[in-house]
Amino acid sequence: MSERLRNSPVFTEQLAGPLKRLDKVWGEAEAGKQHRWESYHIKAGLMQVRSVITHFPRVFITIQNTADSLVIAGDPRQCLALAKALGVRAIALNVPNIIHCELSRSEYQRMQLMYSLPVQQKLACQLFSSSCYLPVPITEKAIAVSISKCLTEFVDFPRLIKNMYATGERVFIEMGAGKSLSTWIERILKNNQRSVTCLSVNQKNSEDYTAILKSVATLVSLGYPVNLQPFLKEP
Repeated sequence: MSERLRNSPVFTEQLAGPLKRLDKVWGEAEAGKQHRWESYHIKAGLMQVRSVITHFPRVFITIQNTADSLVIAGDPRQCLALAKALGVRAIALNVPNIIHCELSRSEYQRMQLMYSLPVQQKLACQLFSSSCYLPVPITEKAIAVSISKCLTEFVDFPRLIKNMYATGERVFIEMGAGKSLSTWIERILKNNQRSVTCLSVNQKNSEDYTAILKSVATLVSLGYPVNLQPFLKEP
């Protein structure tokens, strides 16, 4: 997969790096300019942004984190102007990649080819995806389609979490850096009657092994079945 990513023009030329996709939609005159694309976090709701976004044609809503938290992306000048129009602060995420919006759909077919890999072993667990907000079949084609759709479409994170909750999921373990997702999940599910456990493994200023042990200890204390054998020394 790493070799495919390095050799594919999708993320080396079109949607990242020189951002050649913008040359086709915004014109060659933009090609030499620096910092042509950026993603921003803003504290605003979907309806707020949609009420003004038509005045900023080079801005896209890419991710909804919670009911009042969004990620917008596009031309940095227009993104900042949109935030100013709403009277909110725009925090740059330093992610100059064209994903989760309609401009990335030109690379959809190439993404499918890139992410098509043989399935060596089918898992017993379900794999949910924002491509359909349902479990994805564990097949080569279904996984490739799911990843490609996710990267080329708006992500509704609250919808994904609520659908997972509806199927009975109550424990959410965040493996990525920080604890943003855990915080958002708690906000999204705050009105649900049944308790939810959110754990973040890779927290800032915390050594990985210690953070993993703390997460496991929390799960054990709450009565969840955890296989502790990997943490025990061999005799």
